[in-house]
Amino acid sequence: MNYNLDNNECWAPLLKEPEIRRKQAPAGPIQFSLDEDEDEEIHKPEMYLDMPVSWTEEMSITPQEYKMKYPGGAKTFEYRDAMVERAAPYSQPDGMVQKVLQFREGSRKASNLRLMDERFDKREDLMVRRKFKSDGRIMHEYFGKGRPDSLKGIRGAVMPGTFR
Repeated sequence: MNYNLDNNECWAPLLKEPEIRRKQAPAGPIQFSLDEDEDEEIHKPEMYLDMPVSWTEEMSITPQEYKMKYPGGAKTFEYRDAMVERAAPYSQPDGMVQKVLQFREGSRKASNLRLMDERFDKREDLMVRRKFKSDGRIMHEYFGKGRPDSLKGIRGAVMPGTFR
C-alpha cells in the first residue's frame, strides 16, 4: 500500500462525488413547460470520505452447506424446562425440522415429560405436525393440504409405553 497523500490515484477510490439534481429557480416570469428536465442542473456537493474496503476475507459458502443450516444438519437448544431440536430440511429420514420437549418442575427426566411437539416438512404423507401430551396420553397429528383423502388431523390415545 502506498500512503503518499500527494498521489491522488491512491486516495481517489475513497472519495465519492454523488450527483444530486436540483431544480433551478426561474429568472423571469413563470413559464410552464411539459418537459420538466430542462429546468434541472446537476449540483455536485463537497467530497466526503467513504468507508474503506474491508480487510477480512470474503466468506464462501457452498449451496449445499447453506441448505444444511446447522453443522451436521441439526442443532439442540436447551432451556430450563424445555429442549428444542432443529434440523435442516431433508437431513432427517422422517422429515422432522423441529422438535420441542417441555418438562415439568425443571427436571429433564422422561417421566417428567409434559409435551412433545414435532414439526415436519416435505413428507410423503403431508404430515406437518405431531403433538403428544402426557396428561391423558393424547396424540394429535395434523396434515397439510393436498392429501387424496382430505384428512386434516387425527386425535387419539397413545398406548402405554409408546410415549417417548
